[in-house]
Amino acid sequence: MKLKVFIIAAFATVSIMAIGYVISFFYALSHPPEDFQYHDNYFVVAHMNWPLTVVAMIIICFIIYKFLNRKSGKK
Repeated sequence: MKLKVFIIAAFATVSIMAIGYVISFFYALSHPPEDFQYHDNYFVVAHMNWPLTVVAMIIICFIIYKFLNRKSGKK
């Protein structure tokens, strides 16, 4: 029983972090830096973090799918 609670807590933590990551990523993209010094960092965030955002969205969809399956009685 304790392991089940741990797994649920772990998935909840990951899903909350994934939602926050997606929101913060798109917020950062909508506000480009005005100072030239930060343009390189902005390029890295804008082009290298897309895989992480996609993975976060996949995790969110997977958790919603598992939750709906559990609520409907399917395993």
